[in-house]
Amino acid sequence: MAFSFGLGYAPFSAWAQEPVSPSDPSVSPLLVQSGTSVLDASSIQSSTGLTVSPGATAVIDFGSASQMTFSGDILNSGSIYAFSSNPAVTTASFAAANIFNNQGSILSTVLPANLTGFTTNAVSNLNLSLTALNQIVNMGTISSAGNLSLTAGNSIVNQSVISAAQNLNIASVLGSVTNSGIMSAAAGNLNISSLVNSNLLVNNLGGRMEALLGTISMSVETFLPGS
Repeated sequence: MAFSFGLGYAPFSAWAQEPVSPSDPSVSPLLVQSGTSVLDASSIQSSTGLTVSPGATAVIDFGSASQMTFSGDILNSGSIYAFSSNPAVTTASFAAANIFNNQGSILSTVLPANLTGFTTNAVSNLNLSLTALNQIVNMGTISSAGNLSLTAGNSIVNQSVISAAQNLNIASVLGSVTNSGIMSAAAGNLNISSLVNSNLLVNNLGGRMEALLGTISMSVETFLPGS
């Protein structure tokens, strides 16, 4: 069955997640260790994954390839900013085995002012799509200047901030979504769903879900209410 919540936020329940590390340390991901690296999405597709160290910044242009697909993990402990220099590419898509956005890190299409020199003619309101074969774990900030979509085969865990300027779509194949932080859709809807069947466990203890100008909707089989 489906539940729809109107303007505002919906409190549910959640549990904690320990800090994470790559699922397979033997893979050879692209490593951004320091400074700011400007990368082309099409030129780094051969890498098995992407690792950004604390204090480092990866600025990735999706103008020539709308999707980056890795067989290994995305492990972000710094900052990853995606932009598109091609008006025909309006969504930056990352796909990996797992996506780990660690504490204090940023994964976003919202470009800070200090990067304008690297992102000339960038598409405004660029959408962001994250797809993980297994899980997405966020302990930093994941944000989009347009729509934001997170899809995981297993679980989606948020302990900090996931925000979209427009719609926020959260989907888990197994139907497991845990939020102890903030999930926010500023000018659109917040949609949470299971991709296989109606079994959806949304656990939001200590968290907040909000659609400031829209609705919160979900297909719910198991619902654990919070305070």
